[in-house]
Amino acid sequence: VRMNTILHWQVFSPLPFTEYYLNSMGPRNKELDINKNHGYYDTSFAKHISFYALDYSKARNQVELDIPIIHTDRDVSKVFLKSAQNKSIYSIHDMFVSCSDLHVLRAVEPSLKIRYMEDYCSTFTSRDLNKCLEIRGENLGTRNQLAKIIFDSQINAS
Repeated sequence: VRMNTILHWQVFSPLPFTEYYLNSMGPRNKELDINKNHGYYDTSFAKHISFYALDYSKARNQVELDIPIIHTDRDVSKVFLKSAQNKSIYSIHDMFVSCSDLHVLRAVEPSLKIRYMEDYCSTFTSRDLNKCLEIRGENLGTRNQLAKIIFDSQINAS
C-alpha cells in the first residue's frame, strides 16, 4: 500500500476480492480462495483508501465550500445547509477524485479479501439505494451459479 501512495501525487484505493453470497452458504473455508466461482474484484468498493495526512488536509480544504469544516458546535448547521446542495461528494474517495491535482490509483489487491456480509440497503438517498441494490445483485454469484439455481427450482416445481 505504501508503495502505491505518493505524497502530493497519488492516493491508493485497492480493489478487494469480494466473496459471493452463494459461496458464503454452507461450510466455509478458513481462507477465502481467489477463484471466479467464489467471488470477484469489486470495482464499486471504495471503503479502503491510503493517503498521506498532508494530501488529505489539502483536499479537504479544496472542498470546504461544498462540505464545511466543523470547528465548533455552531458550524454543524452549515453542514445541513450545504448537504442539500452537495451532490457529488459522498465519501473520502469521491473527495480525492474531485481534487484535480491528486491521482487516485485503483488496482487489484489480492491480499485484501472481503467475506460476504448482508447489506440491507437502508439508505436515505435514491442514489445510495440504487447503488446498494446494484451491488447486492453483483454479490449474489456468477451467472452460471444463478442460472443453475433457477433451472433447479423450475425442475423441482414441475
